[in-house]
Amino acid sequence: MDIDKLGNGQKIMAGGTLLFLIAMFLPWFTFGSGGFSVSGNGFDIGALWGLIPLILFIAVAVVHVVGATKPDASLPPALNPLNLLIATGVGAALVVLKLLIGESALGLTAGRSIGLFLGTIAALAAAAGSALHFKENA
Repeated sequence: MDIDKLGNGQKIMAGGTLLFLIAMFLPWFTFGSGGFSVSGNGFDIGALWGLIPLILFIAVAVVHVVGATKPDASLPPALNPLNLLIATGVGAALVVLKLLIGESALGLTAGRSIGLFLGTIAALAAAAGSALHFKENA
């Protein structure tokens, strides 16, 4: 694959997706008191907050890469830059919302951990990359 065929927005979007995938394995929340603590990663917090954004980001990144590296590939018209921007925007909004509302279980409030912060940055980068790609193709 020739990465030079990707536009700047597509590179940013793909990089954000890769970073988000890595962040999914890191702790997003930590429950604990005293010497006992339990953490949960992006896969542990529920599909809405971690898995759905990951699927959206990966799907959009695949469309970007296929569209750039295989110009003769016939992609459905629904996979236009505006719809790709909307998909990444929804994924980023879900992650930012999770950052804002936090997590609680069994009456305990969890502290936010590095994975959630890194995942939020990655989600915003993926959305910014899609926005840049949309602007480049408008």
